Order: sequence, then C-alpha cells, then structure tokens
Amino acid sequence: MTTDDHNELGTARLEKGEYDEAISEFTKAILSILPRFADAHYKRSLAYCHKGEYDLAIADATKAIEANPNHVEAYYNRGFAYQRKEQYEPAIADLSKAIELNPSYAEAYYNRGIAYRNKEEYEMAIIDFSRTISLNTASFEAYYHRGITYYSKGEYDEAIADATRAIQINPNCAEAYYSRSIAYQRKEQYELAIADFGRAIELNPHYAEGYRNRGIAYCDKGEYELAISDFNRTIGLAHNDAQAYYYRGLAQRKKGELDKAIADATKAIEINPHYAEAYCNRGITYQRKEQYDLAIADFSKAIDIDPKNAETYYSRGVAYRKKEEYEPAILDLSRAIELNPNCAEAYYNRGFAYHGRGEYDLAIDDFSRAIELEPEMTEAYYDRGIIYYLGDKYELAIADLSKAIELKPNMAVAYYTRGIARFNKQEYEPAITDLNKAIELNPKSAEAYYKRGIIYRAKQEYDLAIADFSETIKMKPEDANAYTDRSIAYRNKREYDLAIADLTKAIELDPDSAAAYYGRGLVYKDRRKNDLAITDFRKVVLLTKDPELAKTVMQEIRNLGG
Repeated sequence: MTTDDHNELGTARLEKGEYDEAISEFTKAILSILPRFADAHYKRSLAYCHKGEYDLAIADATKAIEANPNHVEAYYNRGFAYQRKEQYEPAIADLSKAIELNPSYAEAYYNRGIAYRNKEEYEMAIIDFSRTISLNTASFEAYYHRGITYYSKGEYDEAIADATRAIQINPNCAEAYYSRSIAYQRKEQYELAIADFGRAIELNPHYAEGYRNRGIAYCDKGEYELAISDFNRTIGLAHNDAQAYYYRGLAQRKKGELDKAIADATKAIEINPHYAEAYCNRGITYQRKEQYDLAIADFSKAIDIDPKNAETYYSRGVAYRKKEEYEPAILDLSRAIELNPNCAEAYYNRGFAYHGRGEYDLAIDDFSRAIELEPEMTEAYYDRGIIYYLGDKYELAIADLSKAIELKPNMAVAYYTRGIARFNKQEYEPAITDLNKAIELNPKSAEAYYKRGIIYRAKQEYDLAIADFSETIKMKPEDANAYTDRSIAYRNKREYDLAIADLTKAIELDPDSAAAYYGRGLVYKDRRKNDLAITDFRKVVLLTKDPELAKTVMQEIRNLGG
C-alpha cells in the first residue's frame, strides 16, 4: 500500500472512531516516507487526543507544525491538548496562532475562551465566547460556557440569559439547566432554581450534582426533609461526595437533629480532612449542644485551614463568650470585624463580652455600631438598654427598651426591664403596666411578680403586694427575699404573726440575712417583745456590712434598754 493509501485508510478509521487502527495506519504512512509528513502527524495527534493521550498528541502536533508551520489544525489540536492538561499558557498561545492563521476559526475562539476562563481571566473568556457566537450562532456550547463565565463574575442575570439561549438551541442539555439553576439560586429565586434542577435530573437521572444543589435550594427555603431526601440521593450516586454529607449535616442541624448533624459533618471531614466549612458546621452544632470546648476545637481547626474566614472567628468568639472567657472572645470577634467590618453580629457579641467585663462604654459603642449596621437588631437595643439601666440612665434605657418592644412586641424581658426602669423613676403606674404585660407574656416569671409586688407595696396596696410575693414564693420557694418583702407588707397591715412567720422562714433559708433579722426585730418591737427584738438586733450588728444600718440598730438596742 502507498503512503496515500495508509493516510486515506487512517482518515476513514479516524472518522469511524477507530482510534487505535487510525493511529496504526497514520504511523505506517509516516514510516513510509519522511517522518516530517505533516498531515499524518496531525491526524495521529487528533486520534491521540480522542484517546486522552495528550502528551503523544502534543508530540505529533509539534512534528506536524515543524513540517508545516502554517498548519492551522495542528496548532489548534496542540492547543486543545495543552488545555486538557491544564497548561493554559501554551494552550492560549497555540489557539491564538490558529486564530491568526484562520480568523474565522470558531472552535479556536471557543477553546481559547475555556482556557481563559479556567485561568479566571473572565473578560478575555467572554470576548472569545462572544466571537464564537458571532461566527456560529447555533453554538449552544459557547452560550453555555459564556453563561458559566458570567456566573463566575457574579453577573447572574447575564448567566441566566446565556443558559436560557443554550437551552433554546439544545433543550436536552442537562448542564445548561443546571447552570441556570445555580444562578437562580444565587438570586434567591429558589422555585425557579428547583424547577431547573428538576429538569436537569429528568434529563440525567444520575446527575449527582443536580440532586445535591437542588437539596441546597430546598435547604435555603427551609424545606429540610426535601433537602435531606436529595442529599441522600446524591450520596447514593456518589458515596464520597463530602459536600453532600456537609449539606445534609447542615439540614439536620437546622431541624434540631444535632447528633445526626455531627455524624454527617464528621463523615465530610473523613472524606476531605481540609474541609473548613465542615469543621465550622460541626463546631456550631457542638455549640448548640453547649459543648463549647469541642466547638472551639473545631473552629480552631477551621481557622488553621482557612485563616481569613470572618465567620469562623465570629463563631469561636461566640463560643468563648458563652464560656464567659471574655478576653479570647474579644480577640476573635475583633478579628472577625477586621475581616468583615460590616458584620453587625460580631459587634453585638463583642459588646456583650465587654459588658461581661464591666467595660460599659466599649459595650455601648459596639451595640451602637451593631444598630447602625442593622437597625432592626432587637437584641442590641435591649442590651444597650440594660447597660443604660445599670448606669442609672433610665431615660436612655427606656428609649432603647421601647425600641426593642416595637421591633419584638412579645419580648417579655424587655417589658420587665422597662418596668423596673420606670419604677426607679417612681413612675409606678407605667411600671405596673409593663410588668402586667411581662407576666401576660411569661406567666412563669417569678421576677416580674416579685418586682410588681415591690411596686404595689410602695403604693401601699398591701393585699396586691402580698398576692404577688406569694406567687413568687410558689414558683421559687427557696427565695428568702420574697419572704422578707412579704413580711413588710404583713407588718404594714399589722398582721404581725404572719410577718414573723415569713421572717423566720427567710432566716431559715438564709441564716446570714441581716435584713431578715432586722425586720423580725422590728416586728418583735411592735409586739413589745423587747428581749426577742434585742436578740435579733444584736444579730444584725454581727451580720451587716452597712455601717449606717449598724448605727441605727445600736440605737434601737439602747432605746429598748439593751
């Protein structure tokens, strides 16, 4: 057979996809004449490409170019092989040479666009995909890849438009539906995303990524059962899909299935030991279980892997805060703020930590910054209000607590605290109104009953005060203060026996209570049981740390002849 015969037979074999046979015929053609026979080298290069043997493909394409420096297809094929080997610079150089030799070579623009995109040179990629489309308007692949490039740039509307055009040209392209769905997902258009994921799965029932990302969309919608079902399907198709385990664990945590969440995060880490997000999710789950040391260990591991993730520093800072380890909490939350200066939650939690350390001015600054960033952050108003209250700045406290109530009308603790602030301003009626609301919202709030009892007593409404103190005692039978305060109301009603009984109970519960001994001494004095009164007053002198009270009691003892 002649060289041409081998070449023609090789071409026929190549077109039929019989790549090994094609390579054999082209080799015979090459060997039958000078080894610089360009077309045979090029075609054997093409066959090697189809087989995925890219080094051999590059070698043959190089020989073809040596034999014919203007061989367009050889440059194209070598560029394609370099691209498949992820050697993007030589790929771009060869594809550019092919375009120089043939400016209308659509496939060369297309593949150079892919190389640019893989190098994250997105503008150059878009130019090449657009040129491909201008040369071949039916190229759904060019629309598809340009859409992916727009997605990588965060231009989701453009990504959706290109994916839609790819689908119009090729309605059976599962990948185009998938790419459009992830763009919808980024725009939080979950229904559209789920519909497209569904269509991609319908076209390719073994599309593990489709199930996984539809599961993520369901998770974002709060439909955790459907999400878990899709993640289960993903894992069935791809047993080592760490992301599927991670997201299933996330859904389990959102459902409150904390042990299952930990198990899934652990599996994700087992598959991918460098999966920072999985460590973080497991840490958050441990935190939910109040296992703060385990949480901190996981957050620390995530930080080792990704030291510039603000969310992980934030989460570890919160864990330290909940352990009341305020110094490391402040350090972590400050780092989170440095990495993400607009994280309102980080300012809020750092403010909480400063509050815990008694650094109230710094706490107020952080709560104020959190409010500036997130004007509807109820907790920041509430906690700033608490600090104003502790600093006796009742007007400012009431303003913040009122804003918290406006934002969250069922916040019982805000009504309770505003009620106390109003009481301290001697605004008794508004204070009672607030405490009434606190009790309505939380009927088991012993503190609200107790404070309302104090106010009723101050208003000399002793029966109402006694009723509230009694309710407090019913809920907190070990509360010595409630007995002491109820005794004062009984004494003011001249129900001395009941007062003495309450004070005796208070002393039984708290043997070091100077207030209870003093109160009982006064009742004994009222009953003219002077010896018993003197005994109690002397006990007060031994127990009290208040020099003024001690002075008053000493005078009482002298007045009684003690």
